[in-house]
Amino acid sequence: MDASILVVLACVAMWVGVLGWAILRWRRSRDERERERSLRFEQLIVPTSKGGGLLSPHTGTAGSPMPEASTLRVPPFRIRDRLLDKPATLALYAIRAAMPDHEVFVRVSLSELLDAPQAVQGYDRAQRLKKLAPLTVDFAVANKAMQLVAVIDLEDTYATVEQRALLRTKTECLRELPIRHLTFSRARLPKYQDIRQLLQAPG
Repeated sequence: MDASILVVLACVAMWVGVLGWAILRWRRSRDERERERSLRFEQLIVPTSKGGGLLSPHTGTAGSPMPEASTLRVPPFRIRDRLLDKPATLALYAIRAAMPDHEVFVRVSLSELLDAPQAVQGYDRAQRLKKLAPLTVDFAVANKAMQLVAVIDLEDTYATVEQRALLRTKTECLRELPIRHLTFSRARLPKYQDIRQLLQAPG
């Protein structure tokens, strides 16, 4: 075989070897990066063996680098600090104390409490129910048979125009019904004895 051909074959073999080494090194580098990303993700979501909670996004595990800000996931919502603010909580306790033999429900839509008369059907019925949809009462009081006996709203001292308009609309919807609609000021809640008298007074 001619010497020049041997030289060419040797060069080709050398370049093939170099290319194979480069590909192997690139694959190893890629795998190492994947393992590093997986480890960072596990550090964020896997509970620690000591505390049992989620790892701190600022510290991570001992000796590990602090995770990048881009890896931190912000949840779409958070739980409110309280289901009811303090005035509403006090009002709930007072109503329960005033009517211990009744059930008290919080923040109930009027569409759950009222219905259109059976004689009203079609478009008129749909419109009346649509009117009820955005209206809620702060408290609904029912007897043990789950029959509505009263609704109670809490009013802010400095209510907005929209809030006062909603209250007027609720009053109109409840006006001719055989239930009591009471409104208490958040700033000056009545005592439970007074609430009992208001609810038990003859209509």
